[in-house]
Amino acid sequence: MSQSQYSTPQLSPTRKQRGRGGQQGNRSSARGKAERRRAVSPRNHSQQDSQSLQLPSSQLEQFDADTQLPASSSAIIPTSTSVNGFPSQNRDPTQLEDGLEECRRLVKQLQVDLSFEQTRNNDLELTLARRSTDLAKKEEALQGANQKSTDVELQLMEAHEQIAALKQEHFGIKIELKGTIAELEQKSEEYKESAATEKKRNELLVEEVEELRTALEDARQELSRHVEFAKTQFTFKEDRISRSVSKAMSQVNEQTEMTLNELKALSQQISSSSFRQAKPRASDGQTAMMKYLAGKLTETETQLQQREKELDEIKEERERTRRETEELTKQLREIKQDLEKADKDHQAQVSKITMQRAEMRCDLLALQRDYKKLEDEKEHLEDAREQIKKLEVERDANQMQFAEVKTKLIAAQNELNKFKSDLEQSSGDKFAIQVRNLFIDFSQLKI
Repeated sequence: MSQSQYSTPQLSPTRKQRGRGGQQGNRSSARGKAERRRAVSPRNHSQQDSQSLQLPSSQLEQFDADTQLPASSSAIIPTSTSVNGFPSQNRDPTQLEDGLEECRRLVKQLQVDLSFEQTRNNDLELTLARRSTDLAKKEEALQGANQKSTDVELQLMEAHEQIAALKQEHFGIKIELKGTIAELEQKSEEYKESAATEKKRNELLVEEVEELRTALEDARQELSRHVEFAKTQFTFKEDRISRSVSKAMSQVNEQTEMTLNELKALSQQISSSSFRQAKPRASDGQTAMMKYLAGKLTETETQLQQREKELDEIKEERERTRRETEELTKQLREIKQDLEKADKDHQAQVSKITMQRAEMRCDLLALQRDYKKLEDEKEHLEDAREQIKKLEVERDANQMQFAEVKTKLIAAQNELNKFKSDLEQSSGDKFAIQVRNLFIDFSQLKI
């Protein structure tokens, strides 16, 4: 301030001027009181600060209205103007003291407002730091949510891949099982047909074996009958031949003996007759005897030849019987060999049938094992289906969780945007405080 503003006036003010000055002072004091009434207390400012921090962006204008410079800070300019606007000759010490007192009061008020604004600025800085910390935490939470959503997406992708792989495996196993079932059904049909054929063949073989056994028994009985008959005939013929030979031999021996005796007698007679050669004629009886003896000798020789012929016939018949016996023995041996061969064939057929039955039993066991294996694979498929259902349920749950995380992420993003908006508003409030401080500093400089 210039020194001329505080120079001593040349004329003392009159009562009218004093009254005017007093009136103007009263007017200034009333205006100051009104400005002080319009000034906001620190408590109201703290309440407005907390309300402004909670207000949305749609109420920025009301917040700006609350954060305007108080009237006391802006009132110094017209007051100083009104103090400085009087001409130096109209000022007196009382007015200057009133003006100085008013300025001191305004300075005190401005100091109070400055302290309040500094406190509010500190509160805003703390709030800003707290909100920055909250923002960092929310950004970390947002990054965690993003990471979690990424993990959920990866899990979903892995679940989809596992489901696709399981479906592919299930499809391949299903196709393989269909082929295996078709092949086993075909083999089962073939085995059934083969079993039916083998059963018919076995029945035919059994019938044939029974027929062969019956024929063998009949052949054995017939052979036994033939052998018995041949033995009987052989014995009978042998006995007859023996008797005939014995009889013939006895007869031959008798005849021979008789012939020999007769020959001896004849020889004796001839010998005796030779001594009687002296007699010229033999008697007729002797001649007749000689004739009789010659005839008897001839008859004996004829009978002997006949007996020899019969003996040869008997020997031939005996030889024929022996040959027949040998033939029958040979036939019996052949029949025995045929029977043994038939028995061996029967045993071979029985063994073959037994082996075929064993093979069919093994095939049946193999089919049962394959059927059990198919049942196990079917149970495995059921387990795979249950696992696929569980994976699908887990996939749906993961999708729901992903949707929830996405919703939370959107809400966090909205809250972050809102927080940024509030932060920008808080930055605007801080700028307004800085402008107000500039006005206060300017007012203090003018004072």
